[in-house]
Amino acid sequence: MEVRIPLPDSQLAYLNSEIMQAGGLLSNESALVTLWARFGGARQEWQGRLVRTDGEIQAKSRMLNVIVSVEKTVNKNGVALPAGLFLNALIEGNTLNDAVLLPRSAIRNNSRVLVVNDDQTLHFRDVEILRFEEDRAVITAGLSAGETVCVSPLQYVVEGMPVLVLE
Repeated sequence: MEVRIPLPDSQLAYLNSEIMQAGGLLSNESALVTLWARFGGARQEWQGRLVRTDGEIQAKSRMLNVIVSVEKTVNKNGVALPAGLFLNALIEGNTLNDAVLLPRSAIRNNSRVLVVNDDQTLHFRDVEILRFEEDRAVITAGLSAGETVCVSPLQYVVEGMPVLVLE
């Protein structure tokens, strides 16, 4: 079975770029997709692979339909994937190296965070945010491994302000 999933064009950057150039992917390069829905009173899941696009970005919605191929239409619970069912999809995207996930609340003034230095003082740091996901931000530059970021909702902060770090 094939399932059509509309994606905003802004999310295409997180997928293998070959899907846009060739319109399809080889099976060993295609992204794994978990499809799920509440069906029959329970959450049901099916596995598929992203195989191609339908090749046209919709002018009004800026959405592009991607096609997921589902080989096993009967899931581990014995439930067959019904045609026409509205589904949610979790699509495996590109791997990010050295990315940091922070609570969304840690971001200040759109692209800054508060870093706690070794001397236990706060300092503002500009960061590059790849995207926001529900309650977290994906940071791709501006932080190093092992740095401590202040996630407390402090209202008044002064550069160099001493703090006590609680773990």
